[in-house]
Amino acid sequence: MRLLAARPERLALALAVLSWGWMLAHAMVARRFACCAPAPAWPEDLLAWLAMIAAMMLPTKLAQLRDVAARSYRARRVRAAVAYVLGYLAWWLALGIAACLARQLGVLPGATACALFAAAWVLVPARALWRRRCHRRIPLHPTTWRAAGP
Repeated sequence: MRLLAARPERLALALAVLSWGWMLAHAMVARRFACCAPAPAWPEDLLAWLAMIAAMMLPTKLAQLRDVAARSYRARRVRAAVAYVLGYLAWWLALGIAACLARQLGVLPGATACALFAAAWVLVPARALWRRRCHRRIPLHPTTWRAAGP
């Protein structure tokens, strides 16, 4: 735990490595990728989505994870890092549920659904405002009720 508190980005790297390992092992056992036809069952499809997100997207957030940890008290550093990773993955999970649901219902293939979601995101007029809000530095509250969390 002390090692994780000193370098909390190792949590994200370990999760990414485990996800890559699972995806490769799954592809070797199933002799196909999870994204290829025939579509896997709903739980397997969603698990494959989460593994892909953890493997490919978490390594892009190492700098932000390091920043959250650096601006947190040592006693709360691991909790802040875990909360950041879980919050980041929650949004991807919501998108994954929609994409997997569309795929399972046969409405759209998985890649088509993701491409349409991405195109819709680019066309949202408020996107620039949301991006500006995402890139600002929000102070972490060290002592108030906000610091303790729910």
